[in-house]
Amino acid sequence: MYGGEFKGRLRRFYRGKVSHLKGTTIHPIDLSTTRKLTHQDLSGLMDLQTDYTWKTGMEDKGHGILSLSIAKLVVRSLNMNGFPLPPISFTHVHGMIRMKNGLGHIETLNADGPMAHLTGKGDIALANPYPRSIVNLDFDISLRGELAKIPLPSITGKNGAAIHLHLSGALGSPQVSLNGIVLPR
Repeated sequence: MYGGEFKGRLRRFYRGKVSHLKGTTIHPIDLSTTRKLTHQDLSGLMDLQTDYTWKTGMEDKGHGILSLSIAKLVVRSLNMNGFPLPPISFTHVHGMIRMKNGLGHIETLNADGPMAHLTGKGDIALANPYPRSIVNLDFDISLRGELAKIPLPSITGKNGAAIHLHLSGALGSPQVSLNGIVLPR
């Protein structure tokens, strides 16, 4: 469905009631095929490393670590106050999420590209379907190139090339704050 191949080990315990997945889950995942899942226009190739255990029927309530690496990520579906932003590309993205009972803590998230450098952290409470998952995420972004020239709102008077982005609420339609200013949906 998303391309790539599975490498690793899937073990089932307690007569199939508990599963454990360890290794490279899918290599590579073609992000252009994930639009229905993510509701975003993305491209790039993602490798997902897992060490994750769950009960049958409760896959989103498991525990473990998910580590991702994305090469050549391009996000084409971003807008600000209804105005589309140019596609944003990242040469590479690395992140690690620690999961426990459906609650994920993003321990590290780093992305670097010609238009921006991004670091992030935060929490996500998984739901099914995934766009209903609840997020509380913070990103510090240093804009470069054409993005650094876009005038951005700020309540602190900071240079617009260094911004703080906060997302909260449902993953499918989060509330967005930029440099402390809540943006209309």
